[in-house]
Amino acid sequence: MRASFAPFSAPKASAQLPIRFMKKGFYTIIAAQFISSLADNALLIAAIALLSVIRSAAWVTPLLQIFSPSRTCCSRPSSARSRTPCKSAT
Repeated sequence: MRASFAPFSAPKASAQLPIRFMKKGFYTIIAAQFISSLADNALLIAAIALLSVIRSAAWVTPLLQIFSPSRTCCSRPSSARSRTPCKSAT
């Protein structure tokens, strides 16, 4: 008599606790990143709407769309460096 083996068997429905793959802080950071990116996109949409209200040149909106992500990526590392304390060379 041969026993059947299922490598990926479904968990039993009895009172088992859910498996946590990551710590709570990881999910907090992911949620903060999501909210931050949502706010960045809202600011971009508001800036584009303002450009259309003031009737700016047609080339300004695509330029804003191109440089908006690069502004975010380039400014954050420098702001993170400014918040960290400098270590002395002793």
